[in-house]
Amino acid sequence: MTSDAPGTAAETVIRPVRGWHLPDPREVLRHHELLLNFARRDLNVRYRQTFLGIGWVVFQPLAMMGILALFFGGVVERAPGQAPFPVFVLAGLVAWNFFNSLVSESAASVIAYNAIVTRVYFPRLIVPLAPALTTLVDLGIGIVIVLVIMAIAGYYPDLRTLLLPVFVVLLAVAALALGVFLSALNVRYRDIRYAIPVMMQALFFSAPIMFSPSVLHAPFSTIYRINPLAPLIEGVRWSLIGGPDVPGVELLYAIPAVLVGFVVSVAYFETAQQSFADII
Repeated sequence: MTSDAPGTAAETVIRPVRGWHLPDPREVLRHHELLLNFARRDLNVRYRQTFLGIGWVVFQPLAMMGILALFFGGVVERAPGQAPFPVFVLAGLVAWNFFNSLVSESAASVIAYNAIVTRVYFPRLIVPLAPALTTLVDLGIGIVIVLVIMAIAGYYPDLRTLLLPVFVVLLAVAALALGVFLSALNVRYRDIRYAIPVMMQALFFSAPIMFSPSVLHAPFSTIYRINPLAPLIEGVRWSLIGGPDVPGVELLYAIPAVLVGFVVSVAYFETAQQSFADII
């Protein structure tokens, strides 16, 4: 409750709310400067006292592209009209790295900021949302790398690239849906952090990073179709390099699944955060 009478200081009264509920978006927006400060701090911590600094963002996908191209380039079946394997896999890796980093950092964020969470009042949802800004910086660098490699291979953006922000936003919402939920779960069950890498590895191999969905056969094609992450990663890649894998029918269930998952995740976080200070 806030008092706005002239000459009086604003006062916030914090009361527990029973049952699952969503946060007040206006309160989150009022603390947008704190969100930016968290993101700025994360960027500084990530690249401070590192040998290559931001060069790691360039080196990691290129190194992974080289490894996958070396060991799987001649093994994985290519679809008709598919870009050369290094270009194809790099575009998928950039999208995957964004998703993976955002989930992992969001899931660990509340524990990382435990000193602030237990002492200062602010919308706790800001904490797992802040990594979205830092990982977007890495994604932007990754997309530039893809464009350079595309130009070397003779591929250039066209009108479909205008849809890239749409797929990036959907991929970010999907990552936050999982990351926000895990961040709340990680406060209560600390061994969750050990399960996250295993889960992300399983998601990596179930997503179309190294292969084109059009070459899959049952039962793997079924697994692809029920994985809402797959068409989002494929959408990022298609908007960059084109090819035969145009995301279509899968988006009809992937988008609602991602949006519903995000709402449920935020509601769970907002309900669980009332006991964060006691548990941490």
